[in-house]
Amino acid sequence: MEKFGYIYIMTNKHKTVLYIGVTNNLVRRVYEHKNHLTKNSFSDRYNLEYCIYYEEFSCFEMAIKREKELKKWNRQKKEELINKKNPKWDELVNEQGFIRKRDEACSEHSEELRTAQGSPQATARRSQSYSAFPLRFLASLEMTDGH
Repeated sequence: MEKFGYIYIMTNKHKTVLYIGVTNNLVRRVYEHKNHLTKNSFSDRYNLEYCIYYEEFSCFEMAIKREKELKKWNRQKKEELINKKNPKWDELVNEQGFIRKRDEACSEHSEELRTAQGSPQATARRSQSYSAFPLRFLASLEMTDGH
């Protein structure tokens, strides 16, 4: 059985430091970063508590490959990648799960949102400022060598 994987980018409150990691459980891993469970680690020392970017992979080995690729990039290239999908550098994942502001729905889900607007579930979603974030968000990025 193949194992899912994620690469993710964490930053600190002032967005001055970036950390790229790989995991098979992104919510758990973000929880570990936010609660500083690995003392004296890079993320602990620099207070990296905000997940501002991630990609999902159906194969863990591909996630590891992508992590290694991104770690070779310079800061500017990493910022450009983040800015393409999250220009405000909003937090995308916290201890409770995948989050996003309701008005920033992915374009691929806009039709689904329009057709479900009248449902009781949609009404409940509109009353909340945050909702569950689609797992496939950002997973559509093409893996290229050096881009």
